[in-house]
Amino acid sequence: MLGDGELRDLPGGIDQYLQLRATGIKAPVATKQTDAKASILEIKALKKEVARLERAMQKADEKILQLENAQASAAFDHNKLAEVMKELSEVNVEKVELEEAWLHASHQLEENGN
Repeated sequence: MLGDGELRDLPGGIDQYLQLRATGIKAPVATKQTDAKASILEIKALKKEVARLERAMQKADEKILQLENAQASAAFDHNKLAEVMKELSEVNVEKVELEEAWLHASHQLEENGN
């Protein structure tokens, strides 16, 4: 993901990802496969991506719970409360992005027959 909510095929790996992030140029969006089934390697990669996203969402949920508890304990310290609320907002945005990526990867996995 390059920050726009789209998953892309980057054959150049992490080097291509870093280059695209640095230049702000978008890679072409991968098109839907015309084959009824994807290769075993593609399915395996999608399963790994779904599992990674699920772990990241779980960590985000834990962080949100921690920040909500910190928010309650900082109720009378407006500076601390503002910091906690800002971080909570950032984690919520990150979680939404993770959920969107998870939905996209899960949908691709379903389309590929698993």
